[in-house]
This record gives sequence, C-alpha cells and structure tokens, in this order.
Amino acid sequence: MTPNILIYAHDADAGIKRQRAVEKLRQLWENGSGRLSVQVLQEFYVNVTRKLTTRVARSTAREVVNTYSAWVREPITPETVLRATDLAGIGAALVLGCVDRRRGGAGGGPLNC
Repeated sequence: MTPNILIYAHDADAGIKRQRAVEKLRQLWENGSGRLSVQVLQEFYVNVTRKLTTRVARSTAREVVNTYSAWVREPITPETVLRATDLAGIGAALVLGCVDRRRGGAGGGPLNC
C-alpha cells in the first residue's frame, strides 16, 4: 500500500479522495487484508504533520501510526537496514567489478574501482 490512502483518509481538505480512502481502509479492516510497511507509516506521519494544508496533530498522527502498525507484517529493525546496506554494497561491487583491497573480495569495506 502506498502512503497516499492513509494520507487522504486523514486530510481534511481531500474531499472525495478522503471519502474513498476512508471507505477502502474500512473494507481492508473488515476483511483483514490490510498490509503496509514501516516506511509507509513514516511517510504518512511526515506528510500529515508537515505538508498538509490542514495539518494533523502529532499526537493524532502517532495514534494512527500505532493503530496501523497492526498491518505491518515484516518490521524493519536496525539490523535489517544494516543487512540491506551490506547486500547493496556487495551487489554494487559485483556489478562494478570492484574489489575490497583489505579483504581481497567484494563488499564490507572501502571499495577500489
């Protein structure tokens, strides 16, 4: 799910988009098929507390994030982020043919390309 549906559902100025988003979220709650990521929750929070014309109170936005956290099936931890950066570095090294001169292989340290 993109953050837009959550944003529209809480945007007092979104008109028909708000109505549609609220209805879609209601359906997802009823049938138990709502799924989203931590990134979507983060983007929702930033947008509704900083970018909307009629901003949502931070306390309200926090409650929404807490409520929809039930839809997160794969939480991101700091370890997840670190592993992803390791994998991205290894992938980039392989694509570019870079070698980590300290370890004699790709990834894990300063790369020489």
